Amino acid sequence: MTQLSAGDAHSCAVADGTAVCWGQNFAGQLGDGSVEVRLTPVQVSGMLSTRTVTQVSVSARHSCAIADARAYCWGEGFDGQLGGGRSERRSTPTPVSSVIGGKTVTDISAGYSHSCAVGDGVAYCWGSREDGQLGDGSTNHYAVMPIPVGVSSRG
Repeated sequence: MTQLSAGDAHSCAVADGTAVCWGQNFAGQLGDGSVEVRLTPVQVSGMLSTRTVTQVSVSARHSCAIADARAYCWGEGFDGQLGGGRSERRSTPTPVSSVIGGKTVTDISAGYSHSCAVGDGVAYCWGSREDGQLGDGSTNHYAVMPIPVGVSSRG
């Protein structure tokens, strides 16, 4: 395995360019198309099964990955943390919105109810922002599409 991320009750890893996950799966956070608990690693299915995965990041109820320099997320998405433009649960990977779809994604991180990624050197976040965690200066409920993180300068 070349990379690993441990969440609340599940974990994912990259092994030979493939994403594998195991553990709790009540929200589809393992990405295998089911909601069954898996005691050993299973391959993440759907769109990632034909792409080269380089990074995974997991949270309590969702997971994200970079595959072929593009961002994908799956699992619990009711706060918009999957970034696919909708607020829903997905048990297989879904591409993060076209806002960063054409950019080269180099880093991704899944938070409790939000996610962030770096695309072409710019940080983007999506999901819950009730505590200001998206970095756009707002605490207005959630964003289902990635938004650039605001940059503040200090004098």
